[in-house]
Amino acid sequence: MANEINAFITSGYTHYAVIRNVAGQVWYPLGQTFEAWGTGGRTVADYDIALTDKSGGMYVGDFDSNVSAGYYWLVIHQQAGGSPADSDQAYWREFGYWDGTNWKRAACKGDEMNLADNAIAEAKYADDMAMEDIAAGAPSATCTWRKALNYIFMAWRNKMTSTSSKITVYKDDATTPLCESNHSDDDTTYSRGEFGAPN
Repeated sequence: MANEINAFITSGYTHYAVIRNVAGQVWYPLGQTFEAWGTGGRTVADYDIALTDKSGGMYVGDFDSNVSAGYYWLVIHQQAGGSPADSDQAYWREFGYWDGTNWKRAACKGDEMNLADNAIAEAKYADDMAMEDIAAGAPSATCTWRKALNYIFMAWRNKMTSTSSKITVYKDDATTPLCESNHSDDDTTYSRGEFGAPN
């Protein structure tokens, strides 16, 4: 198979693709593995997949057959200089399923096609996102749903202590405070303050 990657962006430029897994790692073709971006001092020049301009706003390229079947992101960058650089802007991205031979797009910037597959793929993506042992502090009132859920999870799972004046939720190590809230009780009204960064 060939030309499994299809991106629809302005022709006349040099574009290339990178493959990202749901954990955010990038595919390293030479090593045939997913890794954190920049491992071993590598740059996008070690991760890029060449694309061919087919004119009329279409670019095509080959999905690496060494990638195991699964859900992935394809991210298309526009090359600004003479070679790929980490500063190159991403112009197109799509989420889909690679079965080892065929790429099935599930979600694509700017379109609403394949809605059933899109819903399945995005649910799979969310399901594969692991909770984090987040940094000390408290979420803002406008934080992402994922961060809010992460805090709820940690408050339910992790060690918590309560003194006469303070509630403390700890990080996974059970010794480092994650966030704290002051509380009081005057025998008439119990009051708990907003959780914030540890004092």
